[in-house]
Amino acid sequence: MRIIPGWEQAASYEDGAERIPAGGHICRIISARVEALENGSEKLSLALEIEDGTPLDGVCRRTYQARNSGNPNAKWPCVFSQFLLDRDGHCSPYFKGLIKCVEKSNAGYQWAWDEKSLKGKLVGMIFREEEYESQYGDIRTTVRPAFARSVERIREGVEVPEVRRLNLGTIGQNGFVEVQDEALPF
Repeated sequence: MRIIPGWEQAASYEDGAERIPAGGHICRIISARVEALENGSEKLSLALEIEDGTPLDGVCRRTYQARNSGNPNAKWPCVFSQFLLDRDGHCSPYFKGLIKCVEKSNAGYQWAWDEKSLKGKLVGMIFREEEYESQYGDIRTTVRPAFARSVERIREGVEVPEVRRLNLGTIGQNGFVEVQDEALPF
């Protein structure tokens, strides 16, 4: 066998990646930033780390370090994003709910319209399993933060949400995907 270029620099994956289980977890906000989107809307993105007081603590950092060893462009593996405005251009109730969850989870913290003040704060998150189509065309699943809750609510216990399935429709006899009228956006 010939020597493969890049052998010395390549990362070695010997164990399966740690995976965050679906359900409620206590998270620490590692960083927060407002991002402008192409359509003119904005979203708040929070980089999160698990801080449950279990062996799962630090899983995001470990995952990032493993990915970064073989890919210097690796991204933080656990990000929760929330749009700031609703469809009418007013404050999104989901954004306000997120902020209220952070306030309830951190004694003395009060939101003052500075996203950088969120760094280091705790927040509860409900993680759910989601399907996605891989670059190879097969359907896989990942677990992502889906809903913000207070830390107290997470400690009380939350239901594990159902898997978010891809809406692939069905393949008709003509080879095209058939979609129900209710699934169409118009």
